[in-house]
Amino acid sequence: MIIGLLKEITGENRVALLPEGVAALVKMNVTVLVENGAGESSFASDSDYEKAGARIESRARVIASSDLVLQIKPAWQRGTQSA
Repeated sequence: MIIGLLKEITGENRVALLPEGVAALVKMNVTVLVENGAGESSFASDSDYEKAGARIESRARVIASSDLVLQIKPAWQRGTQSA
């Protein structure tokens, strides 16, 4: 299974999955793809996600490659922010 993590809309400081959660999923043989910069507002760097076993990818790649996509705010609330 491949789980993708997307960056949240501007003003949202949470992220749907922290590096600790990524590490737990990786231990269960789950592949985790993280959109570049997804954890910045939650003080989790791309490097933190990579150390936990995730791959950093573009938004389009995460969406296209994932079986399940995690995000706190649904896509329809993203407004004019490009996908």
